[in-house]
Formats: sequence, structure tokens, C-alpha cells
Amino acid sequence: MSMLKWVAGGGANLDVGATVGSVTWRWVQRGRLCSMEVTNKFITIKGHIEDSPQESDFELKTESFSLSVVSGSKDVIIKNLYVSIDPYQINRMKSYSSSQKSSTFAGRITPGQVIEAYGVGIVVASGHPDFEKDELVAGLLSWGEYSIYKEGGILHKLDAMGFPLSYHVGILALSGLTAYGGFFELCKPKKGEKVFVSAASGSVGNLVGQYAKLHGCYVVGCAGTQKKVELLKEVLGFDDAFNYKEEADLKSTLKRYFPDGIDIYFDNVGAEMLEAAISNMNAFGRVAMCGVISEYTDKGKRAAPDMIDVVYKRIKIQGFLAADYMNVYGDFISKTADHLLTGKMKVIEASGVGRVVASGHPDFKKDDLVAGLLSWGEYSRHKEGAVLNKLNAMGFPLSYHVGVLAFSGLTAYGGFFEVCKPRKGEKVFVSAAAGSVENLVGQYAKLLGCDVVGSAGTQKKVELLKEELGFDDAFNYKEETDLKSALKRYFPDGIDIYFDNVGAEMLEAAVSNMSTCGRVAVCGVISEYTDKGKRAAPDMIDVVYKRITIQGFLANDHMNVYEDFISKTADYLRIGKMKVLEDISQGVESIPSAFIGLFRSDNVGKKIVQIADD
Repeated sequence: MSMLKWVAGGGANLDVGATVGSVTWRWVQRGRLCSMEVTNKFITIKGHIEDSPQESDFELKTESFSLSVVSGSKDVIIKNLYVSIDPYQINRMKSYSSSQKSSTFAGRITPGQVIEAYGVGIVVASGHPDFEKDELVAGLLSWGEYSIYKEGGILHKLDAMGFPLSYHVGILALSGLTAYGGFFELCKPKKGEKVFVSAASGSVGNLVGQYAKLHGCYVVGCAGTQKKVELLKEVLGFDDAFNYKEEADLKSTLKRYFPDGIDIYFDNVGAEMLEAAISNMNAFGRVAMCGVISEYTDKGKRAAPDMIDVVYKRIKIQGFLAADYMNVYGDFISKTADHLLTGKMKVIEASGVGRVVASGHPDFKKDDLVAGLLSWGEYSRHKEGAVLNKLNAMGFPLSYHVGVLAFSGLTAYGGFFEVCKPRKGEKVFVSAAAGSVENLVGQYAKLLGCDVVGSAGTQKKVELLKEELGFDDAFNYKEETDLKSALKRYFPDGIDIYFDNVGAEMLEAAVSNMSTCGRVAVCGVISEYTDKGKRAAPDMIDVVYKRITIQGFLANDHMNVYEDFISKTADYLRIGKMKVLEDISQGVESIPSAFIGLFRSDNVGKKIVQIADD
């Protein structure tokens, strides 16, 4: 804190200023607190965005922000905790879109100004009789650290109902209401009907599928990666799902999944997907137009469904907004909360670390550290039979226990030592070597005494592999026009072990350079997940005559070596023989990349940015 400077004038007024970090306090009139100022960071657009958004279109700004309300006003000052990241915002960022006149949420954004978004926060100061300091609230906040509510805006007190606060910007907020209202009120589903959901792993689409299954419908979803397809079927209970990027003819694809036709199509995509769905609709089919994400940034992708089908099949196509169904809000909250409490509806989960708040289980006590399948939120509810275990942090950062000392580490350890069976001095090639699993494979291989070369997609990553992680060599595959020749250059005597994370041309090139009795551990095929045309076609004559083994695997195949993995890896970390690479994102600065990720299909379920701890 800086030294206080007192200034007196006529003995009546005192002006005192003090700064603590980015917070400035001011007192007037004999020490009475009048205002406190903070530096508020917020996101804005540099100019209107007409095409696909780029991170360079956004700007992080700072402003002096008063945490006191104007005397006599009904303003409310809010510290943002969570804000929603939604694709509809791209239409607000354009210089003109017809959607900008449709609702309060869709108004055009002025470059340089704060971007409004639905969110959850805590009241810092209030001049409004309905809101008090420290109350939780939800409503139209901003992509920033603080928001100010003016009378007439959208804000209400929040009853968390025991759920994570993040649920209240997703499943228990506009995403949930959009799914609930659009499906039940617009589509009027009947038990047994056939339902198709596009962009089905998105924040709304995944909920529509779950509501439909609970209602007794047959549900098929589409998504853009194999991982999302598996999520829809194995976790969310869809009857089937497919990767639309692997389908050359969407009409034929939908005919295959719906041989008896589609009764309800919940559309989030538009364009060719809408055309294909219409061609497969049954008589009196209903299409709920929730979004047209493929058309938001490409006017050339406008849908042209066969209107003869619409006429003769009496198909109903209707657009809608969540606000159209505020009349069922109470019913939506009640039923959805019940479904969540009973486990009938799921929120996307991931491997994580947490601390027990309360427990009825004899194996877990309050304040125990635990690791397992948790939710993407502040709190998780563990049901018996779910994946959870006590965590001994062993003096390491907790983040290590969702990475190097968790599935990433076990995948690397099991895949390398159990599948590849390496010997000291062997030549090892690792693709995508700067990844969470792959960088560990390279380090394990070096510790065993192997010669290791890795590939990566940037020069910075190449330098990291060689200078920080101790790889013998590395190269940027994007700078190589002939991968077979490149690998021949780095492995003149051949490759003994290839740890594959890429597939496609990289696998073909590696197989052509393998030594006799070489081993290929197929951990992932990232280049093939989104492009069917990149399927690998290794030379099978090489495989036969060189007696090459190619084997896919999963981490849980090697739980038998889990204790050995933990023991050895922990020792390596303690003595500094292994290094940890982490990329932890949080705060308002990460909002642009989170938003852009929606258009790169980075998200699974609801995309949320944590702004602050509550």
C-alpha cells in the first residue's frame, strides 16, 4: 500500500487516496468511504466481423471501474464469476444481420464497447432494493471482470439449488431452456418418434438428445469428431451417432440411419444438413430451427430444401428463440433439476481433481483430496459406482494429477513400455511430440537410453522438444514436402519404434522406414478424425516382410502397471529427470480463444470461461 496522503480544506473535507495493486480507494468527508476503483478488463471487437472470426478480431481492454453506485440510482455492480460463450454472438458482431432486431440478446455490438453475455456473478454494491451485497445473481452481464446493471436490464437473484454455478449459465439457463422449449413446445414429440439432432455435442444439442431419450424417442445425433460421436453414444445415451465430416452424401447417410424417416429434426447447422434432413422427413415432420452455424460465416452455404417435400409431406419448419418459452420456465427448471439430481441427465464430465465437501460414503471424508470423473463445474456429485479415488498429492501440484500422473502419463507409460517393449539403444520416432502424452513418451524413451526424434507443427515446439525435453532431434513436419524422405534423413538405419498420434501420411512414411520387427503403437490418428480422405494406407508388403507389429491401445489396457507407473514417474519428477508441460487457461483474457474454438469444433457440451473464484 502506498503512504496515505491527507489533504484538509477548511477543516470540513478530507481527501485520502491509497492504491493496493490495481485497486484505488478514495475517502471524502472525514473518512467516509465514497468509492473504490478497480482496473476492469473486458473483451471487445476491433471492428465488425463479416466472415469467420479470428482471435485478432478481438481486443482486451482495461478501464478504471468504480465499485460504488451513484447516489440515488438503482444500479447494481457485479463481479462476474461465469459468462456464457455462444455462437449466436457472431451475428451481433456483424455490421448488419436481420437477427440484430429480433431480441434484447441479439442487438448489434459496437466495436470498442463491452460485449453483453448471459452470466452468473456476485453483487459488489447495490442501489437497488431487490439486490444486496454478496448475493448471487444471473442475467445479462458482460465479457469482462465486472458488470454494471442499469434499471430495466436483465438480472435476477440466483438460487443455486445445490448445483455448480456453471450449470446456471448452461443446462439450467438459456441453453437448457432453448433445448426444453424448442423440443417440447415447438416439436410436440410423441413417444417412439424418430429424432435427429445436428451439432449434437453442443451446449443445446446434447440436452435435446437427452430430453428426447427421456421422453422415449429414438435419437440419432451428428458431430464433427469421432470423440464426440463416442460421447453421444456411450455417455449421453443416444441410440446412434455419426461423424458428418466422414460422410460424402448426407442424404444417403440419413437414409441409412433413418430407414423409416425422420419425425423431428432439431437443426443447429442449416445448409446441406437441413436439405438432407428435409429429404428424409416423414409426413407431418417438424423442424425446429435453433441455429444455422454453418451459415453464420459463409453466405454461400444457404440452405435450399426441396419445397415440394415440404408441401406434400406437410412439413413444419419453424425458427424460435429461448425467450419464446418463458411461460414454461418454471416447469423446465423443476424437471431438469430433478433429472440432474436423479442422474437421468448428465453434464459433460472429465478427469479431474477435487476436495470433498460432504460425504455419506465410508471411504471418503470431508476435506479428502480425490481424483476421478468430475464435472465441468465448481462442484460434482459422486454416485456409488462412479470413478473416484482418494488422492495422495505426494507433494506435487494438483494439476499433475490430471496430466502426467493421470491418464496422459499412464497412456504414455503403458503404450511405450507394454506395447512397444523397448530396448536400450533403439531408435524411436514420436509424432505430435509436443502433445500431453507424446512429450512423456519421448522423455521415457530417453530415460531408457533410446535415440528419440519427434515431429511437431511449429518451430517453437521443435525447439522445446530438443532444448527442454532432451529429444535427440526434432523437425517441423509442415516444412517437409516428402515425409518418407524426411524420416529417412533422421533415421538412416531405420525406425525400431513409432509412437503414432497422427495416422495418415505420417503412418505411411513411418512404416516405409521401419526396421525389421519394428513396433507401431497407435495412440491416436488426429489427422483422420475430421478428414475421411486422409485414411492411412501403409505398404502392407513392408508390414509382412519386415514383420512389423501395428497395435492400437487405450490407457485402461494397462492398469496392471499403474503402481509401477506412479512410483517411477513420481521419482523421475522429484529428481528432475522428467519435466512437466502444462497449459492452464483461465480469466477474461481467454474468452476470445474460447469463442473462436466454437467454430473450430473445439468444444464438447457447453463452453464456459471461469472469470473468478466465487
